[in-house]
Amino acid sequence: MRHLDRVGVLALVLDVLKEADLSVKEMENMVFDDTGSAVASITLDRNLEDETMERIRKACPNVLGLLWVANAEE
Repeated sequence: MRHLDRVGVLALVLDVLKEADLSVKEMENMVFDDTGSAVASITLDRNLEDETMERIRKACPNVLGLLWVANAEE
């Protein structure tokens, strides 16, 4: 997930994931100095559905882009 480095962005995303009953298994957030942007990599317990991705986009205006990469085991 590409996002602006703003307070509360990850909290909003995690709230949407919680509402979708998705569990975060691993998370890494990398902030790019002097750009105001960041990239978060979030590993979930199951697939992220299109509806949940749309809810993240609507709830989090500071999210710049989402890319879902399915686990090879799924």
